[in-house]
Amino acid sequence: MFWPDADECLEISNRIHASNHFPKCVGAIDGTHLGLAVKPDLDGEEYFTRKQNYSVAATIVCNDHKRIWYINVSWPGSVHDQRVYQNLVIYRNPGLYFSDLKYLLGDSAYTPSSNMVPAYKKYGGPVTDAAGQVFLNDLLSLCQSMIENTIGIWNGRFPFLRNTWVKIASKSDMHFIIKLVKVSAVLHNLLVDHHTIPMSWLSLEDLTDPELPDDLDELFYLSPTSTGSCRHEEVHNFLSAKLQY
Repeated sequence: MFWPDADECLEISNRIHASNHFPKCVGAIDGTHLGLAVKPDLDGEEYFTRKQNYSVAATIVCNDHKRIWYINVSWPGSVHDQRVYQNLVIYRNPGLYFSDLKYLLGDSAYTPSSNMVPAYKKYGGPVTDAAGQVFLNDLLSLCQSMIENTIGIWNGRFPFLRNTWVKIASKSDMHFIIKLVKVSAVLHNLLVDHHTIPMSWLSLEDLTDPELPDDLDELFYLSPTSTGSCRHEEVHNFLSAKLQY
């Protein structure tokens, strides 16, 4: 935990407001997957993700200088970002971390709250986002790139985060992974202003982060009375919405 003091929060929020039009914003939050080379012995299926691999879920909060302010590791990779967030201390005890209307920016996987401003969910089919929602999403995507860049650089600097060879067979194995990941976050913060990593260190995933959303509700696209070609079109619209997210 490297949470900033009140003065640093004010400085960061002023910078983000000046460049991205988000007053009182003190950082960005996102979830990422820390890859596991082997299936865990302990509740292994819980770690299997939609990317067809095993991973541990991590939640990262960063500032606009790509420093990691907060990191939580230990949840299985199949757990949704919002569920992880709702169990974090920064969510359960916001008064200890947020003041003066401060908040974080997140993607549409998160639920709006007094300390969280997420992107509007994107839908397909007959529903389109209002102009104001599109405008906010466009602005937020520029600001959200700071968390994506932070995670990409962090992964590039410490490749073991993509494919850890520690086999989770007990709680002590998970505790070891947590310590390892937190040490890498500390080193990342120490190096971020003094060592620019070569682009060759970054994987394509680090550069693009092509995650598909968990939060599109297929029931919105499917009608209980549709059959045949109509059902095919509905499923097509749903998949298109996910791929165009």
